[in-house]
Amino acid sequence: MGINLTQNNRFFRKINKIIGQTIYDYHLIETGDKILIGLSGGKDSLTLADILAEKRKHLPVKFTLHACYVEMGSLGHKIDSEILKDFCEKRDITFIHKKVSPDFNLEPEKDKCFICSWHRRKTLFNTAREIEAKKLALGHHMDDIIETFLINFSFQGNISTMPVKLSLFDEDLFIIRPLAGVKEESIIKYAELKNMTIQKENCTYGATQSRQSMKPIIEDFIKLNPMFKESVFKALHNIKSDYLL
Repeated sequence: MGINLTQNNRFFRKINKIIGQTIYDYHLIETGDKILIGLSGGKDSLTLADILAEKRKHLPVKFTLHACYVEMGSLGHKIDSEILKDFCEKRDITFIHKKVSPDFNLEPEKDKCFICSWHRRKTLFNTAREIEAKKLALGHHMDDIIETFLINFSFQGNISTMPVKLSLFDEDLFIIRPLAGVKEESIIKYAELKNMTIQKENCTYGATQSRQSMKPIIEDFIKLNPMFKESVFKALHNIKSDYLL
C-alpha cells in the first residue's frame, strides 16, 4: 500500500511538472486571466479542469476558471450535466451549460464530425466572449497533436498540427492546450487514480473519424521506436526549413 501511494505521488508530481513547464514555456496563463475550459465530460477535459484548479492554488499568478459544456441536442445523445456541475463546484470552477441543435441535413455534403466540431467551437468562442474570457483551455494532449500532424501530413498535404497557444480574432482570444506535453496513457491513469466519473457521448458518427485510423499506425511506429511519440513531438519544435521544398 505504501509503495503504491509513493508511486502515485511520484506520478502526480511528474504530470504537474510537465504541465507547469508547458504553462511557463508558452506563457499560457497570466495574472488576471479569466480562463474558459471546454468541458466534455471525457477524461481529457476533466483532467485539464482538475489540474488547472490545483495549479490555481500554487501558481504565483492569480486567475479565475470557468467551464462550458456544449450539449449537441440534435444528436440525441447527452451526458449528465449535473455530474459536471458538481465536479466543477467542488473545484470552485463556474459551470456553464450551453445547448445547440445544428441541422445536419442542411449541408449533407459536409462531414458530420466537422459540423458538430464547428458548432461546439463556435459556441465556446461565443461563451468566452460573453464572460470576457481571454483564454480558452482545451484538453488536447500529445497524442492528439501527433495524430493531427499525421492526418494533415497524410491527407491534407501540409505540415501542421494543433499549436500549444493560438491567437484568434486579433488576440481577443487565445486557445491554450496545457496538456500538450502529456501522453494519453498518462491522462487515463490520472483520471483513474482520481476516481473521476468519465462520461462520453456515444455519437453515431464518431467511428468514422480519420483520427481513429491513425492510432494503429502510431502503434506500429512505436514497435519500431518506443520513443516515437516523444520523437515526433520534438520534431514539431525542430523544423529545418532549409531542407524543405
